[in-house]
Amino acid sequence: MKFFCFGNPLVAKDRVPILIIPELREAFPEIEFMEAEGPEDVGWDSEVNIIDTVEGIERVRRVL
Repeated sequence: MKFFCFGNPLVAKDRVPILIIPELREAFPEIEFMEAEGPEDVGWDSEVNIIDTVEGIERVRRVL
């Protein structure tokens, strides 16, 4: 299983998913966590899981 962690490493508010990749890899070694800056970084040929920062939400959400 792959998770694409979206974010811009140059923008403090937007880089959190990228910063937590090492912790996620340690906690879930069976899952592949990959850095992605945009949709062009994702292989859309299979199931896609995305971790991203969203401004204005009050809780973590799973969107299907």
